[in-house]
Amino acid sequence: MKGGLWRPRFERPGFPPGETKKSPSTEAGDTDAHEKRRHPPGARPLPGSLRFRRNCRGSDDGLRDRLWVSDGTEAGTRLVHCLLGAGSGSWVSQVRAAGGRAFFVAAHETTGPELWVTDGTAAGTGLVRDLRPEPVGSYPSSLTAVDGVLVFAAYDGDSGTELWVSDGTAAGTRRLADVAPGPESSSPAEVTAAGGLLYFSAETAGSGRELWAIERASLLDPR
Repeated sequence: MKGGLWRPRFERPGFPPGETKKSPSTEAGDTDAHEKRRHPPGARPLPGSLRFRRNCRGSDDGLRDRLWVSDGTEAGTRLVHCLLGAGSGSWVSQVRAAGGRAFFVAAHETTGPELWVTDGTAAGTGLVRDLRPEPVGSYPSSLTAVDGVLVFAAYDGDSGTELWVSDGTAAGTRRLADVAPGPESSSPAEVTAAGGLLYFSAETAGSGRELWAIERASLLDPR
């Protein structure tokens, strides 16, 4: 084990002793297809009654995603934020609740797809951190709530697509692991917390896609 990150090893009938049990690979399009099935365009529900709708028009008359909050009644439904940009239409996906807030991926003309957060108010809605300071964005994926923080995969332009963690602030957003050192991407996915460990699948040039684990305590302790 090095730096709290390692590949767990399992033994069960059908696996030679000591062989690593590999997690099934995840195609890039699988997550998007799953999101579309769970949250059809125009209504993206979230526990705690947050919802997105595509009905906000920008200065160029293009449609934008619009963030609403609701307690399930008409009187308790109100607009929180209109995610406007002057270029092509903005969009929102992968809404996840963590630590009393909602994290989501939003695309904007100046940042591209990046991680956003909201506490249900306009003032408390905004970009968490511009991980890749270019309009192309870092394309966060595999958003997973663990112990009040958010774990996700993102591409920062320097270390490839790797595992990150965020408490909803720019200062509290950091890379959690660099499985494929340097500019190569390990493309972490299937993040799951169990016991004192955080499991995920990741890919390296030497071993392909396999199961990895990192100490759960490292989410809150950057040392």
